[in-house]
Amino acid sequence: MDMGETRKIQSIGGMTFTVSLPKEWVKKNKLKQQAELYIEEKDGALLLTPSRKTEATRKEIILPFTQYTPHIEQILFSAYYLGAQTVQIIAQEDIPAQSRLRIKGVLKNMTGAEIIYEDQKRIDIKVLLANDKIDIRQIFFRICLILIDEIDNIVDRQNREEFTIAEEEIDRLYHLVTKLLILSVRDRQILQSSGTQHELFILSYFLISKKLENIGDIFYKLQAHKVNVSIRKNMAVIRGLLEKYSRFFVKDPVPVKAIDVPQKMDIPPTEAKELLEEAYRYLKDISEELINLSFYAEQMKL
Repeated sequence: MDMGETRKIQSIGGMTFTVSLPKEWVKKNKLKQQAELYIEEKDGALLLTPSRKTEATRKEIILPFTQYTPHIEQILFSAYYLGAQTVQIIAQEDIPAQSRLRIKGVLKNMTGAEIIYEDQKRIDIKVLLANDKIDIRQIFFRICLILIDEIDNIVDRQNREEFTIAEEEIDRLYHLVTKLLILSVRDRQILQSSGTQHELFILSYFLISKKLENIGDIFYKLQAHKVNVSIRKNMAVIRGLLEKYSRFFVKDPVPVKAIDVPQKMDIPPTEAKELLEEAYRYLKDISEELINLSFYAEQMKL
């Protein structure tokens, strides 16, 4: 059905209204009786999309260990991004102890992932997290709060172990955002339930998540430097920017004019100069993406 057509609304008992679906469209999408459709209201129109949970998310992925050994960490992340509920790693021979450590190290960065079975030639991983129950904006808000806490830790020289904990949590949240965004490309239900809202936002959200993760790496390195007046001054500016960013993710929408773009700071020569300059570059990138998001939302009245 290439051209649009007009269909009449039918009333059932005066309570329910129905419209028949074009037969060609039903066949093209391989739909049958009792099949689910995702209905979305958009600009005064109703958009009907076949529910493709089984296609958008692979429920089970089997990984032959020998085939993927050199890149097992990234392959596991890729399976996680695809929304796999179960990942089974199988081998013809015993899986080496070092490889098991590599696999378990990856799981620390995969929210909800646990090993549910393990023997010499097999590892079964279960992801115990519902993809449609996560709000992506709340994740960004949480990352901003963690980074603000890290700044306070750097300035006040508090518990060193907190940096490692914070770094690991930011990494986990970054991978969770990546997973949601990849699934949102293929599944409109997750696009809406995650709060991503529109395909136009996906790239900006991904870039923001990566830049925030980069800033977390910088803070982890900064904690090893001696805190001087310059570092304190710059960390105060960065803290203020992160507080404003965090409000962006709980206030919808934020006007373009309300978003600050960090200015180039005069950083005196110190061991931390390059790290601080790098942090400002990432903050500028984030500001630009927030402006993009705000402008998109204004134009689409989201």
